[in-house]
Amino acid sequence: MLEACFIRVEVKKRELISRTDLAIEMVRKGVPVILGEVISPNELEKIGVSQGYMFGKCAQPQTLSHFRLLLDRGWAFGALDEEGLLPVNLERFANYRFSSESAEVFDDVFFFGEAQKNVFEDTYGVHDSFVVSGNPRTDMWQANCYDIHDETMRKIKESYGDFVLMPLNFSLYTNKQRNTVLSHDHLKYKQSLAKNSEILFDSFCKLAERLATEADVNVVMRPHPADDPDTVKDLMFKHGVRSDRVSCIGTDEVFPWISAARLVVHNCCTTSLEAGFLGTPVVTYAPSGILLLEDDADGLHQHMNKLFPVAAIPDDIINILASDQYFNAEEFRSQISDWKRLSLNYSGNISAFIANRIVERHAFSPRLDKLRLGSTWGFKRIKNEIISRVTSMMGKTQRSVFLHKFPRTSAQEIKTIVKNICKYRGYDDRPKVMAINSQLFVLLPDDS
Repeated sequence: MLEACFIRVEVKKRELISRTDLAIEMVRKGVPVILGEVISPNELEKIGVSQGYMFGKCAQPQTLSHFRLLLDRGWAFGALDEEGLLPVNLERFANYRFSSESAEVFDDVFFFGEAQKNVFEDTYGVHDSFVVSGNPRTDMWQANCYDIHDETMRKIKESYGDFVLMPLNFSLYTNKQRNTVLSHDHLKYKQSLAKNSEILFDSFCKLAERLATEADVNVVMRPHPADDPDTVKDLMFKHGVRSDRVSCIGTDEVFPWISAARLVVHNCCTTSLEAGFLGTPVVTYAPSGILLLEDDADGLHQHMNKLFPVAAIPDDIINILASDQYFNAEEFRSQISDWKRLSLNYSGNISAFIANRIVERHAFSPRLDKLRLGSTWGFKRIKNEIISRVTSMMGKTQRSVFLHKFPRTSAQEIKTIVKNICKYRGYDDRPKVMAINSQLFVLLPDDS
């Protein structure tokens, strides 16, 4: 019998709210939830969970290896790959992010859309664990992030006024330390992607400078979550950014920045879809016709980038800013609904669908009396923060980036997210939230 559900959050800015949505649905079914990140799987046993269900960010072999101790103890595994929407090539993605062992071990593998599921079945055979769910993040986008970021949006608008947001998804150029840990085969097929990343980063920097100086508008360049913001700032200067009106900001979640922006300029970035669902105008910037993701078998870049106007030169975007273009949200949704990579079949209730699927396929018997829920100091976190400061001074930023993915978080922040989601969904009962440490929390039924 499974005693609790551990919902892993690797990148707070991207995953925390949507995975809290799932945690609420699991708690409503009587299942205690451990939400957040653990440095070691042993932390879960120390909390008092001997056997449970782990819902991961992905089902890749490295994740399986890291959490194998839980598997040996009788845990069940499930996953929804948060990077499963926009892989360059789905066949390669299936081989790199998954394995035959993963197909056998993971009891539930949830997919963004039919296209991903079909490729995985072609590669690993048909499994009843493979199911198309969509992603709770699309529910969050359509619900204005449950109004969680209203105050942050107000402050952003006060500080930056009219601004253009440029998400930088060019990590094969901006994060070369990360690329050193990729396998040779993985890097080999990404050679053209790396080349395009550098070209596009340079083009985005030059565009930002022109918009700031000629269009009289502020520009916010947003680093990828895996990037070190200081490294990106240095690269921006190297590529010609000089204006004080161009900023590099990676703080907070991206959502309030999208909502507050006058325009989002992207090239093959998920942020464009968030903006589309929200109703913020979007332009695809493809200088010389270059698109970041060109090596795809299912027309990914052709479909996604053509959801929005395509600009080939900076003057195109300057003209768009000078015009009063109307963004047709209904037309966008109509186009996106035909895209096989993103299912909206359970739109509005995706977390509930996933929770139902998990509970129907697994037997849970919560042991609340076993849980040891006293708050801890998180000495491993403190140790890693100290090591991170030292190694960063030596030019090694990977440990710092890891900690940056899930910065210190308070129980009050989780409670606010829970309150807003429950209010949006009309739930009278809210889960009880307690902190174990600054990146791990327990959600329990309110009457426990």
